[in-house]
Amino acid sequence: MTQDVKNQQDMATLQESVLNSFGAGLWQLNLFEGKEPAFFGDTQFLKLLGVEDQQLTPEEIYCHWNRRLVEQYREMVMTSVEKMKNGKLAETTYLWKHPKLGVQYVRCGGNGEYIPGKGYIIKGYHRIVTDIVNAGLDYKRRLDTFNSLYSSVMEINLEDNEVLILREPGSIGKTTRIPARTIKEALHRLCDLYIASEDIEKVREFLELENLACQCEHEKESSIECKDINGEWCRIVVVPEITVAGEDSKQYLLGIQTITREKERELEQKQQLEEALARAQEANAAKNTFLSRMSHDIRTPLNGIIGLLDIGDTHGDDIKFLKKNRDKARIAANHLLALINDVLEISKLDSRSVVLSREAIDIRDIIREINVIAGVKTSESGITLRYFGEVNDIENPYIYGSPLHIRQVFLNIIGNATKYNKPGGTVDCYLSLLEKTDSVVTYQCVIKDTGIGMSKEFLEHIFEPFAQEHIDTTGTMQGTGLGMSIVKGLVDYMGGTIKVESEVGLGSTFTVTLPFEIAPEEEVRKKRYEDRPSDINGVNILLVEDNNLNREIATCILEDEGANVICAGDGYQGVHLFKNNPPGTFDLILMDLMMPIMDGYVATKTIRGLDRPDAKEIPILAMTANAFLEDVKNTKMAGMNEHIAKPFDKKKLIATIAYYAKK
Repeated sequence: MTQDVKNQQDMATLQESVLNSFGAGLWQLNLFEGKEPAFFGDTQFLKLLGVEDQQLTPEEIYCHWNRRLVEQYREMVMTSVEKMKNGKLAETTYLWKHPKLGVQYVRCGGNGEYIPGKGYIIKGYHRIVTDIVNAGLDYKRRLDTFNSLYSSVMEINLEDNEVLILREPGSIGKTTRIPARTIKEALHRLCDLYIASEDIEKVREFLELENLACQCEHEKESSIECKDINGEWCRIVVVPEITVAGEDSKQYLLGIQTITREKERELEQKQQLEEALARAQEANAAKNTFLSRMSHDIRTPLNGIIGLLDIGDTHGDDIKFLKKNRDKARIAANHLLALINDVLEISKLDSRSVVLSREAIDIRDIIREINVIAGVKTSESGITLRYFGEVNDIENPYIYGSPLHIRQVFLNIIGNATKYNKPGGTVDCYLSLLEKTDSVVTYQCVIKDTGIGMSKEFLEHIFEPFAQEHIDTTGTMQGTGLGMSIVKGLVDYMGGTIKVESEVGLGSTFTVTLPFEIAPEEEVRKKRYEDRPSDINGVNILLVEDNNLNREIATCILEDEGANVICAGDGYQGVHLFKNNPPGTFDLILMDLMMPIMDGYVATKTIRGLDRPDAKEIPILAMTANAFLEDVKNTKMAGMNEHIAKPFDKKKLIATIAYYAKK
């Protein structure tokens, strides 16, 4: 063997070794005339084809390779083979189905020669480049994403020690190098070009190579927020480029994104959260104050009632003194009831479960009732209540409305105007027809007082629950701070408006506007039960009540009026008494609702379902502490004729019984 031949063999061995170190295998393809194509290759090539452990002929190796070529790449590969046959160097990348690894990207290159009388011999290399191709595709996708998200995009190249500006506003597609001797200098110049002077140092620290390597570990992005040279807020994001086979990244993509609006929204949301927290803290403080005041206000009348009872025990023979004490106890009890009603009403308003009734009423009757009720309090307080205008002259007085809630609105306003008035002061009321259509009338009521007035600061909170500007620690000005909140809620429910004007020391003016559906006059003029004769002498009543004290009180009142009363302790006993007495034994049933064993609803339905003539006809009146309008509806649905709320009004109770008993 000559030295030249040996040198050629050594060179070939070295070439094969180098290619194998890059994962490439060497092959030779024989395309001889009249013979099947034959593939020869080194060990690395056979491994790359996945046939290293198979005893295949060169022809079988070619069939194996050809059969697994992804079809849409076949024409491109064959075109490359034709170039090689013509003695030209050609390379191509295509998809090939590896028997173990699945579909892979393959890079092939080589050239060939023609052997006269035989055919073509082509030699080349074969390498799987899936990781490289995917990295390139991922880089392109990432670059496309960066271009869509960031106004400025750079590439930090640690291998070449340079920063490339890939995208700037107005210069898309133009690549610019930042001239510098070192990558650190390039990054510093990058900061000078884009970052506000006050933030340059912190951004330079962020872009230190050691920090980038640490922050971007495991291909995570790293970011920092700062001001740019135009004073706009921006976010700088750095992401390492995908590498092959776990190599350390030598390149990073850097994007600059303007976030001024986002930052403003963030600051605005932060401010809103702080304000919401402050409001919640204020509401909590107000609620705690309310609970403390409620405890005081509830205990005050209770203490009065208990004290009056104790005093009565020691003055049993003094009838005049006892009567005076009873009057005081009734006032205290009514005040306690008002407190409870306020709390229940505000709870209903908060849960938006207030139910307005739709009754045909004469607005003039409501005005007279309000004047009478409010007049008692103003007279006791030394305040003059004046109504300007003739009540009988009010136009279109017949309306559909909820009289309970209308009275509640105006009694609350007049009550406050009285409570916070000056000695000898006045409360003036004006009512006028503001607007009329074919079916709706709108009234405007103005209530003006000469009281102590309110500050502008408090007027902003007057309709909030528990709000009170003037709290009298002496207890002479009792209240929950719920009245105005209830008024506002009810006015809103009725589709109206309320405005307040006030000045400290000069008084306040409330303007309430309420729309009402017009009602027929004949419907309004129907007689009410309370207007009928109230004689229940000889009426036979079945009283179904589980509370011993309530049963005793009701029995005493009814028997004092001449009625005959038989009692049952629950709904089951009530049904049993009715069922086991002959028809006509009872003229009427008074039914409590909340009872053990069988409640009033079930008892009523059971009675109505009995097979006897009086079961469907006997009047059944609910007498219960369930006093909301939906409770009234539920009693009617259960088959009851009427609803009487506890604590009941004696006059109304007797009049209602008399009406249903036809007395």
